[in-house]
Amino acid sequence: MKRMNLVPAYRYRFGGAMKGAAVFFGIMILMTALVFCSLLYATWKGAEGTINFAAFGFAAMITMFVTGICTIREDLRLMLQNGVGRRTVFTAELLVILSVSLLLGLAGELLVAVSQIATSHWQNFYIWDIFQLLFFNEMGKDLTFAAHIQSMLCSFGLYTCANLTGIFVSLLFYRLNKVWTIIVAVGTPIFFFIGLPLLMAWHVIPRCFVDAVGSLVSFSLHSSWNMLLVFVVTAALTAIMNWLLLHRAPVKPIK
Repeated sequence: MKRMNLVPAYRYRFGGAMKGAAVFFGIMILMTALVFCSLLYATWKGAEGTINFAAFGFAAMITMFVTGICTIREDLRLMLQNGVGRRTVFTAELLVILSVSLLLGLAGELLVAVSQIATSHWQNFYIWDIFQLLFFNEMGKDLTFAAHIQSMLCSFGLYTCANLTGIFVSLLFYRLNKVWTIIVAVGTPIFFFIGLPLLMAWHVIPRCFVDAVGSLVSFSLHSSWNMLLVFVVTAALTAIMNWLLLHRAPVKPIK
């Protein structure tokens, strides 16, 4: 892998990824402003009740997942056509994922923090993010700087995992023929939403496996650092699987 190939590949992918991230962040700023205007209008009308807004983390996770699905195959074909090796393609993609996930986590935390400061005098309006609610306090107000950093790092881990998972799904379909693509696409959600609960209810799945999953969930929810560790390990394992799929993936048109 030559540095002269990695740097242009990274710059090309980073520029495209940041354009998409900037559009998403602009939409989230607009949504936050609309919610804020709705609060002002409700206050002017004398309405009572509590308003909660926590859309950024979920929306960013979905965006990163979909981005992973949509970009990897096009990037692979384009870079191979321009003489960039598969290892360089994979390394550039990984560096871009880490960079964009970190910047998106920072931007999201700043947006939430500024919004919380701007609405701090409204006791019936709460803007927070998922990790603030899970680990720091009930409604995400009055967080310390350290708590914001921990929340940002958890978001970074979540976005990285989401993007790598999207790449895994895309590469898996890339390697399958049309019949298996349909089977996996239809069968996977049926298995997770219907088959797996039934298997657990019928005690077909070994009890030790269920206990292990429960222990992992409990460990993750114990602290933000535990959650971040789980994200890091999951991202590393997913990246390894992605490399195994990518390094021999045939270059062919999208099905």
